[in-house]
Amino acid sequence: MKFYGTGIIWDAVKNKVLCKFEKGILETDDSYICNRLKELDYKHDEVIVKEEVKEIEKPKTKRKR
Repeated sequence: MKFYGTGIIWDAVKNKVLCKFEKGILETDDSYICNRLKELDYKHDEVIVKEEVKEIEKPKTKRKR
């Protein structure tokens, strides 16, 4: 998920640095960081993961006549 902000964000819950924005952007898949930044109302892009569904192809067999 992509978040927008500046500087270093302190996590008061864990009493340590939560994250650091580079050039105003932070990309992460870490669910804890995502949830904390959402709770702190940081702007973000929603990422919709589409599960690819592939059809299983049956092998073509030659019929004997």
